[in-house]
Amino acid sequence: MESADFIFIYLNDQQQKSILDRPPALSALQSFETFLLLTALGRHSQALTTLTAALESAAKSISGAGPEDRSNLAEATATLNSLIPSGYQVIFTDTLTNLRIKRNNLTHFGHSPKDDNESIRLSFGTALSLMNAWAKVKHDIDLFEVLHGGLGEILQRSVGLIQDPLNHALGEANLIRGVRHWIIHHTRDSFLSRWELSVLSSDEATIGTTVASGFDYREKALERLKQRDPNVTLTCPICSSTEAFVVEVDEESLFNGDGALSPIRGTCIYCDFRVPATTVKLISELCADQLTTELLRQIRLEYGVK
Repeated sequence: MESADFIFIYLNDQQQKSILDRPPALSALQSFETFLLLTALGRHSQALTTLTAALESAAKSISGAGPEDRSNLAEATATLNSLIPSGYQVIFTDTLTNLRIKRNNLTHFGHSPKDDNESIRLSFGTALSLMNAWAKVKHDIDLFEVLHGGLGEILQRSVGLIQDPLNHALGEANLIRGVRHWIIHHTRDSFLSRWELSVLSSDEATIGTTVASGFDYREKALERLKQRDPNVTLTCPICSSTEAFVVEVDEESLFNGDGALSPIRGTCIYCDFRVPATTVKLISELCADQLTTELLRQIRLEYGVK
């Protein structure tokens, strides 16, 4: 069987057949991946227009329209929205009409940095929800589950943060830091020369033998970050390196709190993923499975507090 070409997506044989039987569906998923790449590069307005193009391709896969038939975003979103079964919960942060208006403005009149947060909110909070509903209903594909290497979980958690109006004051661009850094970190080899890749791969083999060993640099960074006391060292949610994500925690919550750790900021010594104090909720979301009451108990014991 012919196979589909993807960057981040992995489909089983049945899912691949379902997509290949309707070629516009393949284009829709590939445009979705391009949306992710543009997001990583910070081109949020172009990312939005690319994701709406994916929606138009998805609608074409249903209607049977040919490649020469003109696309209409209003008709495409109406077609896709009509697929959603009664009782199937889909959250939109904005209306499909506003999504269309914003896409048209960006396509025909350009963009500026002030468009970024709105573009992110419409992409992650509305267009992506509609895209995933189509993939599930027509092809039994959950976009969050078919993205490999942990990207799907990070994307899903970021969507949840975007869809909560209480988080909008933090700035949508801050809420998707995890998605952007994961993609940049995991695709960097594609942009490096052979000698750069060789240096990276031999880094750990030269521990202590070079002046600027990457390992030595990270060890010094770890020591420096751990001076921010109290802190806890976690597995990085981006690169999955263990004992690498140093999180400064609130002293009051640690010693006198109600059983929950309150992060202040975090930095990974390996992939350099950084979460500033202004976006601390991102740590709580991405590291929710690690910031447990058992971890709190262990840290308190280390500090002599029961």
